[in-house]
Amino acid sequence: MARLHPLLPTAAIVICASFIGAEAYADTGAVRGEVTDQSGLAVPGAVVTLSGANLGGDITVTTDDEGHFRIPTVPPGTHAVLITKDGFAPVKLAVTVRLDETARVPVALTMSEAGAEIIIEETLPVIDSTRSAFSTSMDAELLQNLPVGRSYQSAVNMLPGISGRVDTQSGGPGNGNPSVRGEGQYGNNYMVDGLVTRDPATKTFGAGVNFDAIQEIQVYTDGVPAEFSQATGMFVNVVTKDGADQHFGTAGYWINFDADPGTYMILDVATGEEVAKEKRNFMNHELALTAGGPLVQEKLWYMVALTGTSSDIEYESLKGLPYISKGLSGIGKLTWFAAPDITLQYQLNASGSDIDNYETSGLYAEEAQAQYNSKNLGHTFTARFTPSSTSAVELKLGVNNSNIDVQPMSGSEDEPQILDVNQGLYLNNYDSFDINTRGRLGGSLKVTQLVDGVLGDHRFKVGGEAWRVSDSRDLLFTGPGDGYQYLRDTDGGFPCTAEANYEDCLGYTQYTDVGDPLGHVGFVGGAFVQDDWQPVDRLTLNLGMRLDGEVLYADQAQAATKVYSAIMPAPRTGLAWDITGDSKNVLTVNYGRYYDVSGTDFAAWGDDRSSFSYSEYRANGDGGYDLVWVQDPAANP
Repeated sequence: MARLHPLLPTAAIVICASFIGAEAYADTGAVRGEVTDQSGLAVPGAVVTLSGANLGGDITVTTDDEGHFRIPTVPPGTHAVLITKDGFAPVKLAVTVRLDETARVPVALTMSEAGAEIIIEETLPVIDSTRSAFSTSMDAELLQNLPVGRSYQSAVNMLPGISGRVDTQSGGPGNGNPSVRGEGQYGNNYMVDGLVTRDPATKTFGAGVNFDAIQEIQVYTDGVPAEFSQATGMFVNVVTKDGADQHFGTAGYWINFDADPGTYMILDVATGEEVAKEKRNFMNHELALTAGGPLVQEKLWYMVALTGTSSDIEYESLKGLPYISKGLSGIGKLTWFAAPDITLQYQLNASGSDIDNYETSGLYAEEAQAQYNSKNLGHTFTARFTPSSTSAVELKLGVNNSNIDVQPMSGSEDEPQILDVNQGLYLNNYDSFDINTRGRLGGSLKVTQLVDGVLGDHRFKVGGEAWRVSDSRDLLFTGPGDGYQYLRDTDGGFPCTAEANYEDCLGYTQYTDVGDPLGHVGFVGGAFVQDDWQPVDRLTLNLGMRLDGEVLYADQAQAATKVYSAIMPAPRTGLAWDITGDSKNVLTVNYGRYYDVSGTDFAAWGDDRSSFSYSEYRANGDGGYDLVWVQDPAANP
């Protein structure tokens, strides 16, 4: 069982000049700006129109008495902004909106005759000067150009302050799950399209994402606003592409192999000498397809992505056995603009993978190897309601179920496993059928309201989320009855053979079936309030408060034994000062308290049940066996 953090509060104060931001929904950005004339005076009543292929129609607002405008909910990407006002020449420019950030659009209009238009080619600075959080955005173009593997986890590892996972059990390095500030694999939280997908038991990333379907990744490493929670390391939000009013598609094939294996030098610890070692042979394939576009112009969009992978790797420890991995994953998304102020979206995520010769430790003979199988199926429903240009409501509901199974390559339930103590090698069969399920059901509700002219300008946001998380494990050992594992010591005169009915072994372990699969369940909820307050121009105070709660039960039924409960208050405050007033130099300070939930694996610590029980026997020299150890979960959990 993996070791997990219990309730872990942390506090952090960070002062930096940086590239920062967060706004509106967890899978959109925002646009704000000010319109002035040539003298620098505000231009009220100017019409600001935002257009783009992935907007589902133009968005139009007007400037207020001070010439300011704000659009609170904008999909990530590059959009066109048109500003018009009678008596002034229209101005058209491009603005890039990034995930969880607010793009600033300052515009100066000039007096002109009718028919004239000014097109500005300058790229506006993509810096949100209103947020004190430390975060980084990675858009689709950047992701395609990074020298990394085709997964969002490997891309995130490239960011400053993030490294490959540290194994907090052994203290050694690892891979696959990024680490921030030494938190290891357990302190991070992962969202896909604004909804948590983290594995409820191991707390690592849960659902994978087709790499070519990613629109943008937002990574918080410090100063996370109150909207987000359940992380003491980093917070990752992956947003996938929507459809658009123009059809698009991609197709790609990647092959990666050892063109010239050759040798490399490695230190022999025993002799202190460098010895030549042959490089590993491998062959990797990936086929990726995406497509999207309108089913009905400005009304109904689709997006689909499909990725197939295969790997054939010759690990030295497998002694000639190929490590063969095959995977298939896909995303399907429908976006319906039901009304000018209502957008509905359904998303299906599915993936599966199989690995032959899964155990790469070098301790398993060919006939004792294992096969790994995983399947994941998720559904997400999103409803967005924008009753006005200053308010927005978002509801997200999601369910995700996964299976992770490890079983003998032989498929045999009857053949026992034999451990050869002379070779340190497992023989004859894999020891078990290990069947695991994980589940996550819940959702979130968030409301955003812009309020101007009350001791400055405010962006209020309130919301909450609730989840039911669960896991179960069914462990069935191979061999006669409920399962046996035998010990062979040929040097000591214990050949341990099937012909002797395994009565010539050094010893054996007898397993006892515990009955139904062992399951745990947890309920996690949270609520927050947040105000991004600008009392004066160039100064923003990020004020927030969050309250999370968690209850864990040592059973799949809610009325079963409660193992753990906690209430976690988490204040979040910050300050952002636009030093030069052009969003190019920003000073930020933030303070916050951060908690992580314990996860359903933690419930197993308080469970007097176990996935298995066993008794160990050793040869006594008189032709019989003595009982040397009993693992009874009720008496010795």
